[in-house]
Amino acid sequence: MRLYKNRYYSHILREHPEFTRDFPLPTQEIERALTQATRTYAGQGKTRVYVGPEVEAKSDAGRCRVRVVVNVQEKDGWVVTAYPEIVL
Repeated sequence: MRLYKNRYYSHILREHPEFTRDFPLPTQEIERALTQATRTYAGQGKTRVYVGPEVEAKSDAGRCRVRVVVNVQEKDGWVVTAYPEIVL
């Protein structure tokens, strides 16, 4: 799977500023969610959603899980978006 630099800066960090607020290295959290997913499921259209393990955010957010949406193609996929969500 690929995380394109342009997509990372123009969409993921712009639409989800909590990534840089809560995690010193957001790309590592995205990679962790992809490689250590606790579950995956079909998203809309040709996407697959990866749900990462619980991680501790550095802000008051507490425990979070990172969800990564991947556009699945025949051989390769690319990261459409990624975002942390608070574990209640």
